[in-house]
Formats: sequence, structure tokens, C-alpha cells
Amino acid sequence: MSNTMAFSAIAVIPGKSVKVFGKAIQCLSKVGDELYVQINENGIDLRTVNSSRSAYSRMEFKSRFFSTFRVRESDSGGSDSILKCKINMKPCLNIFRSSSTDKNVNSCSITLDGNENRLKFLLECRFGIRKAFDLLLQDCESLEAMFTKDDCPNAIVSLPKIFSNTICNFHASQEEITLVATKENIIIKNYVEDQAELSKMLYTEMNLATHEFLSYDVKTEGDITFCLKEFRAIVSFGEYTGQPISMHFESAGKPIMFHIAKENTFTADFVLASLVDTDTPSQRSNAFHQNTTNLDDSHCHIIEDSILEKSNLEDDSATQDKRSSAHLAQITQKSNEEEDVDSDGDAFIPGTPPHKKIKSVFYAGSVTSIPNPTDKA
Repeated sequence: MSNTMAFSAIAVIPGKSVKVFGKAIQCLSKVGDELYVQINENGIDLRTVNSSRSAYSRMEFKSRFFSTFRVRESDSGGSDSILKCKINMKPCLNIFRSSSTDKNVNSCSITLDGNENRLKFLLECRFGIRKAFDLLLQDCESLEAMFTKDDCPNAIVSLPKIFSNTICNFHASQEEITLVATKENIIIKNYVEDQAELSKMLYTEMNLATHEFLSYDVKTEGDITFCLKEFRAIVSFGEYTGQPISMHFESAGKPIMFHIAKENTFTADFVLASLVDTDTPSQRSNAFHQNTTNLDDSHCHIIEDSILEKSNLEDDSATQDKRSSAHLAQITQKSNEEEDVDSDGDAFIPGTPPHKKIKSVFYAGSVTSIPNPTDKA
């Protein structure tokens, strides 16, 4: 693979914003184990997705978030001004743990040189202490989510404290919560799969009136069940930044979306798959057939590298009992390896979803081969 251009970038985060960036990394780590980084002239884009494809997050830090931001192409031979790379989440998270991002940090420099295949972080601390971290870049892949939250009939905007005071009442081991939306109020309660077990467990239900929210617009009443772990991370990030959280959703089985933004500084978007219950095998079969054929009705499309898509979907299908690729899991694979498979007629076909399933946010896939900017001929 030839190296068409050497891409370099440097971004300096001022001390007062280092903690915000660190909180963003911590939030993303609650979603996925790999961090997809995109750098262009507008800023730095961080994305991740969990292994079961049921949660996706994207945080975009605009150039004004940094005290210094420069992007340079040293070779005019390339037409793409976006650098895309991937790093492991864990070593990046270690850099921004609380012990490293306290008040002693004056600035954090992020440097990428296409010739070195490394992403470098430099923390400038008080008393002249400098902490340097070099993270090895992995093969570049494209991870894209195209969702239209504006098409959702229900939109609720709230201060993070409202959600924080609500979810703190749920047990730490609770996996999913159910949100029941009406025109008068919303009810948030813990999800119980087997109603027969309800008398043997702690049941929590919180009722929130419309006047407790900054904005409340519910056109379609109903309930939607989603994962509490990622929701806790979203609320925690919103609470630290002090920015309102907007929530967009439609009905069970369709994704619920959250949005946090600070004008001209950063935006954060989260897409969580929702759980759908079906009563009979025939209903499960019909639901699966409808959801895998109606691509135009989806609210969220994910684009990722085909090799990563297939390997993870096949590995996870044997272990996950909730988060399957039931909803719009039609994948278009264009790599050379997948073309060979298609020619033999062995295309990947998801199995019948289990009785309890969370529909995957990976509805449609399209592959783009992205050269590693550090590869040389």
C-alpha cells in the first residue's frame, strides 16, 4: 500500500479544558473498547461502538476548543484532507484518569505525524513536569453513523441533574430501564423480563412531570427500553459539562438518541439500540422479516469496515442473548475477501432473534477502503 501523503496535525488543549476532554474519553470508554479518531481542518472527531453493535457514540471537538490547532498535508498528491485512524481505548483512558488531569495540568498537546505511525500526548504540568505518552495507531477503518434525530416524533430536553437524580435510584446491577412517555409525563422504571419474578425483586418507578424539563414534545406515546450503563455515562458527561441533554426517540425497537452540545466548542451524539419483546415464534419471524427489508424507514445507518463487521458479528452471535443484529442487519460488503464469499453464495444471514432482543444500531453497512497514512510503498 503506497503512502500518498504525509499527514501531520497538532492540537493543544488549554488546562481548563483538559478535564472536559478527559471526561469525554471516560464516557466513550463506557461504550466501546476501540477509539476511532478523525482529524481534519475543523477539529478532532472521536467515535466508538460496542461489540454487540447496540451502542454508538461520537464526540466532535471543534478547532475553537483548542488553544492551538494546525493540520498540514506535506504532499499535494492526496485529495482527502481527513486523517482516520484507530487506537485502543484502554491506554488512552489511562492518560486521562483523574490522577493525570487534576489542577496541576497546564495543557495537553496532541500530535500526529503520518511518518511515525503514532499518536502522541504531552501533558504540561506545574513545576515543569512533563508527561509523554505514545500510542500506536492501528489499521485505519471508517466508522460512520448517519442518523436523523430530527425525524423522531418525540423530543425531550432536560438538565442532566434531572436524569442524574432519577437513575441514582436504580440498583447498580440493573441492566435495562424502560421509559414510558405520555403527553402528561414520563415514567422511568427498571425493566423486568419475567413478570413472574416481579414479586421477588426490587421494583423502582420514577414519575417525572412535563414541567421538570426544559422542553417536552411527545407526539407518539409509548415505551422504550434501553441499556442503563451507557445512559449513566451520557448523564455523567452532561452533568460535568453543565450542558442540557436532548433525547429523541420513537418507539420500542427503534434507536433512542441523545445529544449534548456547547456552541462552537463540542458536540456529543449517542445512539442506543432499544429492546423489543415478541410473544410468539411467528411474531419474531415476521418482525425480523420486516426489519431486515425496510431500510428506508430506519433512523440510523452505520458504515464500518467489512472485515470488522463480519468477524465481530459472527463472534458475538453465539454469546449475546439480548443485542442481536435483528433490526436492519443487511450488510453490503465490498472488500476482495467478501466478494469471493459472495460469489460462492455464502452471504452472512443473521439467525432468528431470541425472545428478548435489543435491535442493533448497525442497520446497513458499506465498505470504504481507507489507506493507512503511515503505510509506505
